[in-house]
Amino acid sequence: MSLAGRAFLLLLLCGFAQGQDHITRLVLADTAPLLQHADPQIRGEAALVIARYADATQQALLLAMANSDDVASRHRARIALGLLGTPAAVQLLGDCLDDTGTRGEDDGTAAAFGLGLCPTATATTPTTRLLAAIAQGSWKRQRDTLLALLLAMSLAPERTETVALRRLFDDESNRDPQVRGQLLQLLLTNDRTLDNKTLRKLLERGSEAERAVLLRWLADEAPAMDAAWLALLEPLARSAERGETRALALGVLTNARHLPSLELAERALRHGTAIECEVALRAMLLIGGARLLRATTPLVLSESDPARKAAMLASFAAPLPDELKDHCSKLAADAREPWSLRSEAALALARGDGPRAAPLLRSVFATTPQTTDLMRLARALRQPGAEPISIARLLDDSDLRLHPAHWIALLQAEHPEAQRQVLANLRLDRASPATLLTTLRVWRYARVLSVPTARCEAVPPMLQMLLACP
Repeated sequence: MSLAGRAFLLLLLCGFAQGQDHITRLVLADTAPLLQHADPQIRGEAALVIARYADATQQALLLAMANSDDVASRHRARIALGLLGTPAAVQLLGDCLDDTGTRGEDDGTAAAFGLGLCPTATATTPTTRLLAAIAQGSWKRQRDTLLALLLAMSLAPERTETVALRRLFDDESNRDPQVRGQLLQLLLTNDRTLDNKTLRKLLERGSEAERAVLLRWLADEAPAMDAAWLALLEPLARSAERGETRALALGVLTNARHLPSLELAERALRHGTAIECEVALRAMLLIGGARLLRATTPLVLSESDPARKAAMLASFAAPLPDELKDHCSKLAADAREPWSLRSEAALALARGDGPRAAPLLRSVFATTPQTTDLMRLARALRQPGAEPISIARLLDDSDLRLHPAHWIALLQAEHPEAQRQVLANLRLDRASPATLLTTLRVWRYARVLSVPTARCEAVPPMLQMLLACP
């Protein structure tokens, strides 16, 4: 790209960012009065939306709300204090968690999640104090509090409480696989004393949760794979008990460009689970290149299992051959096929033939009950250089309050009409509590904070309920 072209692109990006900042400022201005709304849930959601940008007056309201009698607002406010991250917010959360009784209750779970969100520079002391207190108390009783803290810390993983985290991880009484998995995730990023010998021992003897965390880290970091690593990874990719473990191990070998991965990938494509098929097809294309493209296309076309076929299409990053384009077009339009397969077929077609895929993307987006696919579908609907498709063309009813999951996906894809509906609903002088609550929750989920999804099984029930999709 020429220098002039780069300058023009930079101006466009700056203008886009400024536009998004303007929308955020308008939302914050309309949300601030709702901190004193009669409904405790609305007050709490308003606190979450506004916390990161709160001024001194709003901080006082958030601090008071975090100690109020209303559970719905109190729990949300304690999480909001973590987004606020001021010394006063950290102090209140630390004081809450110093109470032994609170640490075993939902109040403690909310406060711990808030503390984990706080900046390391201000939260190290109370966080270390909490980790030490948990180590000296009942693991079972304080499990949700500890998981909440670790999950929040993983959202901003550069932490300095390494010694306290390592002490918990090395404690022989700590046998909870989810707790150990979350601890390991933080330690892999921050603890430089975890050498290859220790990591290989974890891969060989650790729990499935620990193995999964370690394998994902190996895939992301792509360290050099010596013979000792390969001797552990190959058997896991070939015959580990769980399909997820086999797939993760194959992914690490693929990133290392380990040639025997091709044989493992071919085997997985013929006999593996859906997740193995996804990684295996990626391995075939990444290591084998164009010479294996023709060999993989018939495998996708002939696959009869919908889950396996959807996984193959999800990882088919190469340009689609014409016969596969035709196949995807038929799959996406076929109401008899499972929604996951229809979504992946439409998305695969969009990567190779945008105009042909457009009506299929609209149809699947409007009707799929699977919220997990909506974000990718919404992004695929945004054609470069084209005007966003109106919501009236995407949904039968353009009132997005009736389609909160679609609303979230459109906000995440920066759809201007979805943003305007947020502002319209917050500015209504007589908006119903239901409208205000739905709008705040949608904006918060899309643009501020949602349930951590990397390890859903490790999310305490209270957080799942509080931060779930509306």
